[in-house]
Amino acid sequence: MTTPASQAGGAGAIYVNAARSESIAYGIMRLATDDGLRRQLRTAGQAHAATFTWENSARQLLAAYQRVQKLKYSGQTKGNTLIRIAVAPR
Repeated sequence: MTTPASQAGGAGAIYVNAARSESIAYGIMRLATDDGLRRQLRTAGQAHAATFTWENSARQLLAAYQRVQKLKYSGQTKGNTLIRIAVAPR
């Protein structure tokens, strides 16, 4: 399952249970003591960050808009839930 945190951090992050101080401490200790892990996370993080481009964001927004529009016109939504998105030219 993709979560907002995993989407944002991708493979370039250590994930911990924020409700458990032991989990947070363990994550911090791993980062503080493992040079190889830091290098791996740095490389993976830079590669993941490169995927966050304006072009990809626009493509994903358009795809989401099209899914909503398809639902609206297929009668699968309730009420007036059409979302209008205007994109200003550059």
